[in-house]
Formats: sequence, C-alpha cells, structure tokens
Amino acid sequence: MLHLSVFVFLAAFHYHLGHAEFHFDYPTASLSTTWINNPALTPNMADYIHGEKVRILLLRGGGGPRFACGFYCFPPCHGFLFSVFVVNTSSLSELSGDLNDSPPVIWSANRDHLVGENATLRLTADGDLILRDSDGSSVWSTVTANRSVSNITLTHSGNLILVNRRNQSVWSSFEHPTDTLVSGQGLLVGQSLTSNYTASNSTRIRYSMSLRLQSVFAYIDSNPPQAYSKLSLKNLNPKAIRHGRNLTLNSGHLYWPDGVRTDFGGYGIWVVQFMRLEFDGRLRIYGIGPNSIPGVTVLLDYTNFDLDFCDYPMVCGQYGVCSDGQCSCPKNASDGDDSFFRPISWGLLNPGCAPVNPISCESSINHQLLPLGNVSYFNYVDDDAAALRETDEERCKHTCLTNCSCKAALFRYTGNASIGDCYLPTELFSLKNNTSTSAYGSSAYIKVQRGSSAQEAASSSPTGPFSGKRLAMVVPIALVAIVGGLLFLSMVIWVILKRNRNRTRPEMVDWDRSDQIGKVASLTRFSFEEVHLATEGFRIKLGQGGFGAVFAGTLGDGTKVAVKKLEGAGQGKRSSWLKSKLLEVSTTSTSFSSSASAQKDHIVSWFTSTCPMAHSITGSSKQKGRNAL
Repeated sequence: MLHLSVFVFLAAFHYHLGHAEFHFDYPTASLSTTWINNPALTPNMADYIHGEKVRILLLRGGGGPRFACGFYCFPPCHGFLFSVFVVNTSSLSELSGDLNDSPPVIWSANRDHLVGENATLRLTADGDLILRDSDGSSVWSTVTANRSVSNITLTHSGNLILVNRRNQSVWSSFEHPTDTLVSGQGLLVGQSLTSNYTASNSTRIRYSMSLRLQSVFAYIDSNPPQAYSKLSLKNLNPKAIRHGRNLTLNSGHLYWPDGVRTDFGGYGIWVVQFMRLEFDGRLRIYGIGPNSIPGVTVLLDYTNFDLDFCDYPMVCGQYGVCSDGQCSCPKNASDGDDSFFRPISWGLLNPGCAPVNPISCESSINHQLLPLGNVSYFNYVDDDAAALRETDEERCKHTCLTNCSCKAALFRYTGNASIGDCYLPTELFSLKNNTSTSAYGSSAYIKVQRGSSAQEAASSSPTGPFSGKRLAMVVPIALVAIVGGLLFLSMVIWVILKRNRNRTRPEMVDWDRSDQIGKVASLTRFSFEEVHLATEGFRIKLGQGGFGAVFAGTLGDGTKVAVKKLEGAGQGKRSSWLKSKLLEVSTTSTSFSSSASAQKDHIVSWFTSTCPMAHSITGSSKQKGRNAL
C-alpha cells in the first residue's frame, strides 16, 4: 500500500511538474527558428476589448505584469508590429487579467511598415533576425549575420537581445529606442526618442527628444528640426556627458547625465515603469502595478513643468496663433486685416491656417511681411536656432524678405529693443501671443504673397479709406448700390416691353372682317354648315394639335379633307390659324371656314394620295393621332 501511495504521489507530481513546464515562460529561442504570424502560431494570444491583438513569441516571467515579444496589432487591425510589450500573466505564465486593459508597447521594429497575416520572423542560421511580409518582401532586419549570434533572449527589463556564444550582446532593442524608455534603459548622446503616429494625427507630424551637450531637447519634425522644450532644469555639465553618462529612468527617478535626478515617487508600488514621448509632443512617465491594480497610470507629465497650453508646436496648427488657450489666424497688428490667411477646415480641432495666396519664389517681388505685433515662437528655447545673433529688427526683416525659404522674421530681445536675436524658420508652426510677464519681448512678421487688389490696397494703405475694417464697411454699401441699380434697370425694361406689347394688339388679324380675309386671296371659304356636314358633325377625331382638334371629313365632290377646329386662339375673339405648309406634305391645299353662329373657326385641308394625311384619314386609328394637324 505504501508503494502504491508513493507511486500515485510521484505520478501526480510528475503531471503537475510537466504541466508547469509546458506553460512556464519561454524567453529564449535558438538559431534557425521561424515564426509565422497567424492564429495557429501560439496558444498565448489574445484579442482585447478595445481591438488590440497580441500573439506572443517570447515571454519572460510570470505572476503579474511581464514583458513579452511578438506580433501586436492596434485597432483598427490593418497590420501588425513586431514589438516588445507588457502583458498581465498568471503564475503559470498564461495571459490573465482584464482584457479591457490594453497592453502598452515599449519597442517596435516596423512602425512605418506594418505586416499582415502570415508574415514571418526568422532567426537565421547565420544569426540575422529578419522580418518579412506575407509576400516575402523584407521589412526589417538586425543586420547581424556572421557575427557569432547564438540565440535571442528577452530580459526581465524588457530588452530584446541577440547574444553570442560568450553570452555577450551583439544587438539589443535598448540600443535602438523608439518612443519609450523603460526602467534601467538610458538615452545616449546621438540617440533619440521619436513619437508615434496615431490614427487621428492626420498631419503626420512627429516629435523627437534627444540628448545634446547642453541639455535634453524636445523637437518637432521639420527641416531642420525645431526645439520646443528644454527638458533639463538647468544647463548640463558637458564633461559628464562626454564621459558616457546618459539620461536614465530607474527606481522612481529620472537621472540626468550630470547626476541630477528628478523624483516622481511610488517606485515600490509599480512593477513596471516607463517614459514615453507621446504623439502630441508631451513627455509622460507611467507606472503599471501588480495584477490587483489594473491598467496604466500616469505618474508625471514632465513637459507640463516647462510648457503651458500655448507652448506646444501644433496646439493651433501651422500658422495658427494661440492666445489664452484660443486659436485664431494671423492678422495685421496695425489695422486688423485678416484677409491673408484662412482656416484650413472648420469643425476640426485646431487644424491651423493656410495662406490665401501661397508663397511663390518666382514672384518674390510681391512678397511682404505682415506685422503681428508682440507675438513669440516656441523655438526661442534654443539659442543655437537663431539665424542672426545680436542684430536689429530691420536687418532681421530684410534678411527674411531676401531669402525665399524664410517663412517668418521673428525678433526676440531682452531689455533693449534695438538689439536681439533673429529667427528665420523655413516651416512655421503655432505662434503665441506674448504675455506681459514674459522675460523677453518679441516682434513677429509673417511672409505673405500679395494677390488680390483688396489685399494690395490694404497693405499699401494701412490707414487709408479702403484698409482693414473700413474696407469691410465699404463693400456691403457698394453691393447694395449695385443691386438697387439692377432692380431699377429691370423695371424700366419691363415698362418698355409692356408698352410695345399693348401697341401691337390692335394689329392682330380678326378673320371675321372681310377686308382682312380679302388679303388672303388663296383661301377658299366654307360655311360652318358645309364643314359640319363634311365631318358628319365632327364625328371622326383624328387627333389633337396646337389650338384645337383635327377631324376627318369628305366634301360633296368626294374629296377627303382634314378639318382643324380652332379653340382658344385670339384671346376670346373669333380668330384662326392659317396653315400654309404641313410637315411631310408634297401637295397641299388649304381653305378657311368661319361661322359667326358657331363661334368657331376651322382650317380645312385636302390632299393628294401622296400626302401622309390621306393615310391618316382613311388608315388605321393607330396612325390618327400621329399625323393629324
């Protein structure tokens, strides 16, 4: 019995041990390994409530938030990243927790070229890690072939490493940061964090953060990049940077290269900490707690220490002017003329402004500078960005006008307004109305292209009768005068036409008058009784024509005729039409009939056998309406 109990215990232990080994973490893979991105790839995959999909290739650790490596899809799922991300796991390294919490991505290989279903990731026999799309095209590679790589490993800190036989790093994701630093990762001189795009960021503007000898600067992507924030609290010690120290996030602190640190606390609470440069240019520090504390928590919005709402480069879009949190388009500070710029699109959040007339280097003679007054620019944080140092305002303006690529002349001064620094950006983003509490003064001039006559008048005579707001008053008055003149002219024309129409009415022909009938000598006159008898009392109707119906008839001598009974012609008088010609008739004679007793007029036509109307009178009823007068 004892032996049986031991056997059962060992069998159960072996089962659970085997079960645990099967589900335990799998942080390493050897050479000649291939992964295919499809649902059959791995049992550790999940579809999150907000639309994210993860397919895990490597996983380090278990029992709480842990780093994983694999294919990741953002909603809407049009393609996959090969990336490192954080997932909640059970003690058996299975995905667990609330699938409502989207797993944060801390590194990715192919942000600008997503791959589809059935894409492949291969660690080749010669040590190169290659990502290929489903069509076989190469998307990304570590370029580590023939460098003695032995395997790929995901560390506890989230660093994806290719190591050699001596367990030394040949390539690591920490050396190639994207938009995020995790705890223990440093940013060296020459390295940058670059923000990601979002689906709503239609401008495709990116931000970056890099370490320079003086400080850590945040930039907006342009040519050249323009700094908008100096992130260190003071100038750094260049010697410390030269000695290889870097910007590091670690244990609840942000360590600057000169040894100064910024505390954001709560280290013991958070299992994972990371710092990300967001798509809107903000630098935030996040924490992820144990499974009992779901989600990602913002610990610090670092850029808010240095920047207010109007200091961000795209807060009001390109050419937009920010004032107390409100956006507007540039206007002339002298007279309020705002005709040179228009909003790009209404209904969008701060989309920016566009020049009414785009700047053209071929017509630089029409360039002028629009004065904006005491308006400043975010790039003032970078002294090295000034094109001219210790210069005057007029020279700054002249330099911009003679350089076609210059979009604005921005003059910053302290104390003495006659001397300062001149900034000449080749791409212009949001500007800011300067406040009275600013440490410096500023004058801004935007280059515009003269186009319409109204703009030329406004710019050439800023205080004259047709400038700015006065022009806005004159235009409606002129429109009213023009409309009034057109209405008066229309009334005069209507009166003249009415008089001419009344003058011609007595000249209308009354066919009851014998002197008028006599003028039409070719007509044969029939009495109403003769017409009534010939048509048998208008019995056979051939069809309906203009001003009356057409009836078939036969004269006393056997001649077939068509009789048109006129109605409504002559405005109530007994009048008639005189038909001198019929369509498609080769031989035609026409007579007129009028009868005072009948109060009707008639046209009587007779035809030869070649006339189409002859067939109408004698043919089928189907043709009557088609050929009748």
